[in-house]
Formats: sequence, C-alpha cells, structure tokens
Amino acid sequence: MTFRNRGYTPRSILIAEYWTSEVSEARRLEIESKYSGSRDKKIFFPTDIKKPHCFACNIPSLQWDRKLERCHIIPWSLTQDQSVSNFVLMCRDCHRASPTIKEEVYLWNWMASRRRASELLQDEVLCFVTEEDLTNYLKDLSLNNENPSICCWFDMFMLERLGKLTEVIPVQGEMPLSSKAVVLSEIIKLKKSGLTPSDIFTESEMIQLYNSFQSGEDDILKDVKNGDYRETDYDSMMDRFVLIYESRRFKHLSQDTKQQGLFDYAI
Repeated sequence: MTFRNRGYTPRSILIAEYWTSEVSEARRLEIESKYSGSRDKKIFFPTDIKKPHCFACNIPSLQWDRKLERCHIIPWSLTQDQSVSNFVLMCRDCHRASPTIKEEVYLWNWMASRRRASELLQDEVLCFVTEEDLTNYLKDLSLNNENPSICCWFDMFMLERLGKLTEVIPVQGEMPLSSKAVVLSEIIKLKKSGLTPSDIFTESEMIQLYNSFQSGEDDILKDVKNGDYRETDYDSMMDRFVLIYESRRFKHLSQDTKQQGLFDYAI
C-alpha cells in the first residue's frame, strides 16, 4: 500500500483569517444565501478573529488551534488540495461526524443544520430532507410486501447508475453517520420522483443485483447470530438500512458487476 504525504497543512489561524477576509467574502455570502438564512439553518462562519469557535455547532474555544480541528471541505484523498480555501474549523465531535463526500454541497447543508452530536441516522437525515419525506419513505418500506432491505439495496444502485452520488470516502475504515444520511436522503429524493428499479435496470441486471443482495444479507444474518449486532437493532427499519449499507462491499459482488461500474464510490 502506498501512502501519500499530505505536505503543508495551513495553520488554524490562517484558515480563520481566510474566512474573515475580503478574499472569501463573495464565496461566504453565496454559501450563506444558499444554506443559511433562518434560525434553524446557519453556518457559523467567523466574524471576529478574536472569537474562536466551531463553524458547525458554534461551540467556543480559547484559541483557533485549541480544541478546533482543520476539516477538509472536499476530502484530501479526492483532490490533494491543501489550500486554505479547502478548510473549515470544527470541534472534534463535528469533524468526526461530518460527511466525507466529493460534492461540497452536502457538507455546507449538513453544517447549516448541525446543532448537536447525534448517534441516530434519522437525526442526521433530517439535515437533508424534511421529516414528512422521511416518514413517507419509511412508511412505504414498511408497507412493501417484499423484504424492505432489498428495496434499499436497489435504491442505492439506482443512485449510482444515475450518477446522483459520485464518491463517499470512509474515515478510518468506517462511514460517518452523516455520509450514510446523505445516501439515504438522496434515495428519499429519488423515490419521491417516482422512479423505480425497473425504469433503470434490465431484467438480467435486476437478477444479478438481487443475487448480490442475497450474498450480503446472508453475511449479515451470520453476524447477528454471532452477536456482532443486537437483534433489536436488526429489527429496526433505520438500523436495518445501516446494516445493509455496511454490507455493500466488493467481496459480495461478482466480477461482472464490478466491471459495470456500479460501485464508483468507496465503502
């Protein structure tokens, strides 16, 4: 395995100075106009260089380089961009929880909705979709006569085939909850549009995808029996989605499926 040196990383104070400077003013105002603008949605860009704080949750810090971490806007592994304009400052909890996705729109949307650390996928999804849309999607899944997990599985492949989500980057081998929330929110938007798998895939592709799902489902059932997952979690609709999502690994796919490019982002 080859490790690439990230080289120079700008100091925290330089990142703070960039976001308070005239250089970033036009960009900052554009971001705020798109994602902020109400008491419920706000990105806490610094307005006073003497008041260090997390850009996402606004928790204060004594210094910019104390208890605040430098967070890439677009993950380094995708761009190798170490310029000051590709960084924001966050507390440790927000940095670890932030989505690691190629399109920066998801990070800004998440930051604007961020208020507290959450360990619930449902809370994170509400950063991107309305509670009504989430409720309707879960209701549709629960009313489906087929295994609801297979619906999630096909929905995720639909996203990839349509290019709705390009790259999601794992952090230390795991997916941040917010990144999973982005995927689920995009699925909810896709389903709301009325598209179905049969609109996207051929019959032979549907069969191939179903077979790869069965492989992943079998592995999850083994993990449950071995005690790696709690049975109560497995019965929960949201947690079941997470388990299926985590099961999407290359080892569950045939070589033909890989060649079709259906897995363009890392899991």
